[in-house]
Amino acid sequence: MKKESIFKEKLLLSQEEIAMLLGVTRTQWSMFEIGQRDIPSSAKLKLATILKHVNNLSKATKKEFPYQKIQELKKQKVLQEELENNKLQKLKLQRKLERLQLYYKQAENTLQFVALLQEKEKQTELEALVLQTIKSKALQVLDKNGWHLQTKFQQKLNALEEHRKLLELELGKYSESL
Repeated sequence: MKKESIFKEKLLLSQEEIAMLLGVTRTQWSMFEIGQRDIPSSAKLKLATILKHVNNLSKATKKEFPYQKIQELKKQKVLQEELENNKLQKLKLQRKLERLQLYYKQAENTLQFVALLQEKEKQTELEALVLQTIKSKALQVLDKNGWHLQTKFQQKLNALEEHRKLLELELGKYSESL
């Protein structure tokens, strides 16, 4: 019989609770479930009534219960918190991206400056070493703040933007349903 699966799929009832509703012991119910024992006729009538109600749960008109309003309010709170968190993450990432872009631009400018000095004037050995050191430092900064990292941060920003849109869409659905 499928009695056990009907209750387990649709309701949070233990064997003990079902047995108490039917007026039998848990052992009687357990043995009835596996087909080793029968239950009294009065319990069978109660079981038929209960099964009828269980099967009609999805067909019944949706009655609003107080817990549903509480769940909707919790859902709205979670969505709003997620939206705030999203905005904060976007702000942090935007600042990091701007910093990367600034350092990258500074490194580019430095490399152009070094190249200009190396082309225009003849340097002493000390000046050439200093320019080489400056160039090396600028290349390291360029690598640490390169397009590969900027792209990574931009992709994260794009993902956060899409997430924001989904959150706002969900919040909009919520407000319409109220």
